[in-house]
Amino acid sequence: VEIDSLRAKLSEEEMAHKKIQEQLLVDKLKHVRTDEDLDHHSEEIIKDLEKKLNIERLATKA
Repeated sequence: VEIDSLRAKLSEEEMAHKKIQEQLLVDKLKHVRTDEDLDHHSEEIIKDLEKKLNIERLATKA
């Protein structure tokens, strides 16, 4: 039973770490881009990552 508890905690920690990494990537993309070199593709990547993060946040609150 303790192993299952530790596995669950590890899984939660891994998900939290993944979310932090994704948020850092989103923030980095927002700050690195300039208006001249911003293309539609990078903007879509940012929107997609933000959408995924919001969905995951809602899922973890439930």
